[in-house]
Amino acid sequence: MTRFLPGLAASCCCLAVTVNASGDYADPPDGTVVVPRQQYDATADRSADPMLDYEPPLPTSSLRIVTGPALHLTDGDPQAGLFAAVDLGRGPAGFRVSGSWAHAGSAPGMATYTGELWFDLGHPHRLRPIVAAGAGLSTVRFVPESTNTAQTATVGIGVLRGGLHYLLPLGSTDARAGLDAVGCLPAVRGEEAADVKPWALIVATLGVGF
Repeated sequence: MTRFLPGLAASCCCLAVTVNASGDYADPPDGTVVVPRQQYDATADRSADPMLDYEPPLPTSSLRIVTGPALHLTDGDPQAGLFAAVDLGRGPAGFRVSGSWAHAGSAPGMATYTGELWFDLGHPHRLRPIVAAGAGLSTVRFVPESTNTAQTATVGIGVLRGGLHYLLPLGSTDARAGLDAVGCLPAVRGEEAADVKPWALIVATLGVGF
């Protein structure tokens, strides 16, 4: 009997080594995959992992309310005013309906309402150059040189706009700050508006999307 003990002890040692080695490769019952110890290198360079460079997409919205102060530049003294707009579109192009008012009801003064087709040249980045073109109507109160009496005229205008907008880092909120320069060119006007000259707007805006 004693001559079989050394063989039995050797068999038990081999079985223990085999069970221990296979334990490094077995998957637990919850489905988690275990990486073998000899295949994991803690010093390996994993900077090329594409998931390390992943950034979530920037927030965007189909409708934004925009407002801010406006400076009306005419052939006379600059006039401060108010600007408000609604932007429609979440992609690189969209439509804007806007209004601006400066000294409405007094001379010089004007109220302007426009519609524009805009193009976002920086989509989908945070810094976004904007170009736009459109048309609208403007009620202008002015003083002709010939009569020196205040008059009011409604003119059709063409509009060109260039701006630079920045998507603010406010989590999932589509909030944008912008600075726009708008050129307004009288295109359709009667004889009473013959003295109305082109003008420009400088607009600082803050917009929030919904």
